[in-house]
Amino acid sequence: GEAVVVNAKTEHEEMAVKFVDYLFQMDSMEYWYEAGLIPSVKDVDYSTYELSELFKNVVDEINSSENLGENIDVLMPPKVNDVTKNYIQQLIAGKIDGQSCMEQEQQAFEEEIEAGNYSVE
Repeated sequence: GEAVVVNAKTEHEEMAVKFVDYLFQMDSMEYWYEAGLIPSVKDVDYSTYELSELFKNVVDEINSSENLGENIDVLMPPKVNDVTKNYIQQLIAGKIDGQSCMEQEQQAFEEEIEAGNYSVE
């Protein structure tokens, strides 16, 4: 996900806040959805929007879910994410197997814990 925020040091704070507010009004939802984005606004009737069936299915699934998980990359230390970036293409191309990839991930994770860069508490 992403956050839409107003910088505290902006020269035009009031105008920026009004713009962000406008972005999340129901009248603006069509722009978000038709751009392939799903804003965190409840009860949007997107039935009249021009969306692909696949995208509608994704939105339906998200809306019907009681719980959504977190992206693991936001929970992991940077070194683990670097390993993921370095090995994901090799994994997809079949140049490395999943077991080897996960062993590298685990090693990086343990190194970050030992270095005090991550806590499992």
